[in-house]
Amino acid sequence: MLRLRGVLLLILGVLALAGMVAAEPAEMPLVLVADDLRVTNLATDGTYLYATTIDEQLGPALWSMSLRILDASSPTAPAEIGRVAAAASRGGMIVNPPDAFLAWSTVAGTTIIHVDISDPTALVLGYGWSFGGSMGFPHMAFTDDGKTFVATDSTDLLIFPLSDTYTPFFHLDVWDGLIDDLAVVGDVVFATELVYVQNGGWDGLWQLDAVDISNPLEPTMTSTPGVPYEIGPMAVKGNTLYMLDQNAVLHLWDVSAPTSAAPTPAALTNTTIDLDADPLCAVGIDGVNGDYMVARLGDRGLRLLDVSGPTAPAVIATYTPPADKDERFVAAVCIPPYVYAAVAVLLGPDVGQVSTAEAVFDDAGPLVRFRAISAFLDMPLSHWAQAEVWACSHAGIVGGYPDGTYQPSATVTRDQMAVYVARAMAGGDANVPADPMTTSFDDVPVTHWAHQYVEYAISHDVVRGYDDGFYRPAEDVDRGQMAVYVARARGWVAIDDDMTTAPQVFPDVPAAFWAGTAVQACVAHGVVQGYDDGNYYPANIVTRDQMAVYVARAFGL
Repeated sequence: MLRLRGVLLLILGVLALAGMVAAEPAEMPLVLVADDLRVTNLATDGTYLYATTIDEQLGPALWSMSLRILDASSPTAPAEIGRVAAAASRGGMIVNPPDAFLAWSTVAGTTIIHVDISDPTALVLGYGWSFGGSMGFPHMAFTDDGKTFVATDSTDLLIFPLSDTYTPFFHLDVWDGLIDDLAVVGDVVFATELVYVQNGGWDGLWQLDAVDISNPLEPTMTSTPGVPYEIGPMAVKGNTLYMLDQNAVLHLWDVSAPTSAAPTPAALTNTTIDLDADPLCAVGIDGVNGDYMVARLGDRGLRLLDVSGPTAPAVIATYTPPADKDERFVAAVCIPPYVYAAVAVLLGPDVGQVSTAEAVFDDAGPLVRFRAISAFLDMPLSHWAQAEVWACSHAGIVGGYPDGTYQPSATVTRDQMAVYVARAMAGGDANVPADPMTTSFDDVPVTHWAHQYVEYAISHDVVRGYDDGFYRPAEDVDRGQMAVYVARARGWVAIDDDMTTAPQVFPDVPAAFWAGTAVQACVAHGVVQGYDDGNYYPANIVTRDQMAVYVARAFGL
């Protein structure tokens, strides 16, 4: 198996999950950004991007390396806000604020360094530990509650309760074979282990181990031996353990009761998903961030997966290297709506390490990015409301038109407004009740496309209609009306409240204004604000991009 080593930093766009999930996942194009970082590991806490970088080589198997924190709020040029340097062999990194750990292995054993990242702008290099004598690649994981850290150098186990005492428990020679990865659920450490190697290669016997560390002084282990495929890197979400084998097949294991017996494959439908038609490739996964996981398939590229559901995840976006480029990915994480990744740099064939039939990769290269694919064709990343439109799309509140556009400048009508608020209140379109067979307005019959949403809004005291008994679904919504819809939908005002009780909110929203109480509520909850001249312009017609912003802010998307 070719071991891939080094990396370039990449940014990939994420296809939105709702409204535009295509039958075939979208491909993401590559764009060069800068050449000042050489990245070896990536991690994220959902807010920041953490990267270890090679700064310079100090000697054989020794480099000057740094842990860097990047603010990814500007995806075209992530800004470094914190950095700490350490001399190290190439190794691993794991992050769970306020703690981060760096690890590397040499002939002398495995070294682990703690880094205090509680202040991202002022990283503090802390305690260090060395143990074992293995040259195995170090693997690390945190428990679900973040209170315990575990690590292995492939044979030994370190259990590290995170406290002021910084006193780890060392357990030597826990495993007889070689560990490919670790993951933790509750008090159980899962490890993928190669227990037997045939003919000096990787074609051996694999097993999944479960080590109970509820008593860190005396851990106990059970195993599922004889796994008929090369098991490898893992990630955890809830009670599901994701494992990616060397045939690019993702397996789901049910670990809801991991200490009762050896873990068994998940009793779920579609417990495996084939990510690539060709077998045998260097694979990896670098954890789950929210509802997303990125699978690395060596020279086959990347697969972005939605793991929000209880069954097999769905591939929602991909990157496949061009046929004329040998790009191999060694780290990848998702900070919606982008994927950041690291790709090995090809040095060329046969440099004394492998046969002439294989290529050698080095972990040094420029910063590049994948231009993001927005949720909709007419919503570029530069659009002022792109993040809110994406959030509403992901939440199942807005969808695009059949041509793949969102039409952000189009005006919002009263039937569309009912759709927005109904989906937001229900937690997505799928949760809006089925269309009732009765109607409250003569101009919104049961055959009207938005009938069920208007009826939902009526039943939840959001709308009442005009005095003549009509709803007027095709009328445009202005900013005053929008404030009433949103404030009622969030329960900040009731449908029978007097909307004229608020004092002057803006120069053009005076005391006793017909929607003043609702406007006041929306201002107080950070949903709306005035224009630069201090006015609110309540009669201005609301556009689709503005409506997405109002809904995203009001419902905390």
